[in-house]
Amino acid sequence: MVTVTPDPAVKAIVGSWSSAFDNTRAAALGPAPDPGFASVVRDHFADHPDAVRSVTKSD
Repeated sequence: MVTVTPDPAVKAIVGSWSSAFDNTRAAALGPAPDPGFASVVRDHFADHPDAVRSVTKSD
């Protein structure tokens, strides 16, 4: 089961990050941005198949 519990230390770190930034230089280098979170998860599963296990209702 996944639960959401705020972590004040993580909130302080992430809250200090700028919400606006200039990615012009990175874009000029040519890499394409990830199309979305699901593609990142699929890529991770493809790269690390032993990190993934089947989960059933009995788990």
